[in-house]
Amino acid sequence: FGDRVEILNADLLDLDVEALGQFDLVYLNGVYYVAPPQVQARLLEVIGQVLRPGGVLLMSYYAGAIAELRGLLYRAFRSVTAPTDSPAAALEKARAHIPRLRAGIRDPLFGPPMRALLDAMETYPDNVFYLEALNGSFTPCRTSDLQARLGPHGVQFITYLDAPAATRAPTAEARALEADVEDYGGGGYRYSVFMRRAASGIVPDVRAPGVAWSNALVRSEPDGEGQAVFVDVARNLNFTIRSPLTVAFLAATCGQPLDWRRGLAAARLGDVAGPDPEVDEATLATDVGHLWRLGAVTPTRT
Repeated sequence: FGDRVEILNADLLDLDVEALGQFDLVYLNGVYYVAPPQVQARLLEVIGQVLRPGGVLLMSYYAGAIAELRGLLYRAFRSVTAPTDSPAAALEKARAHIPRLRAGIRDPLFGPPMRALLDAMETYPDNVFYLEALNGSFTPCRTSDLQARLGPHGVQFITYLDAPAATRAPTAEARALEADVEDYGGGGYRYSVFMRRAASGIVPDVRAPGVAWSNALVRSEPDGEGQAVFVDVARNLNFTIRSPLTVAFLAATCGQPLDWRRGLAAARLGDVAGPDPEVDEATLATDVGHLWRLGAVTPTRT
């Protein structure tokens, strides 16, 4: 990227945030959940200041029931190490503790996921194992907590990249709670999309009269599960679409703005009817709202 890139090596707590400028994208990967509390607070504060209106935060973290089990195991590993241990000595002690922990599992409910986690941890490279298990700052996250901390900055939770069907509610707070409910069933390593409110705010109802929708997406080959894929060529982004009605709507509004009524009518010309048209339409409205927030479809006033 040549002179488009500037690399800073600095203490986050001492950064001059105003000197950083404004950004369309903040990518926070593999950082937040292994940072101490004061650094976590500072990270969210900096994001709230540097994310441009309409900009996107992509943030990864462990969330849910399995993450809580992971935290318990990490505390068990730290209990057999000493502050004076070198990293190599600490790793040796922690890895030697894995068979003892596995042998001690008795609970029929939590036993299987505990064993699966221990099996996975045995395969971790030393740097990953040390960073997550032994640095003393591992934090399982709740998306609703992150939304509560980012919301005052105008930054709103949009969706999970890996579980979009679980986050279809109309408000950021409701979507974050839906994400938490999804995670109570297991959870995992999440990639979350947050977005800073644009100056015009967020459209509450994509079906509102006087608004036409269009897109410049290109239909691509289906994914491995046969789901439709649309590509934003300018930004090199792929969008997997599960609803046949949404697929037809995007095809109808590609390159030509149509209001909701005409776009829906055009989409329904194809053989895309499900057992419940009202449910199909509600799903389409949610999909268009998500795609608009992610910059994949464009509203214009008619």
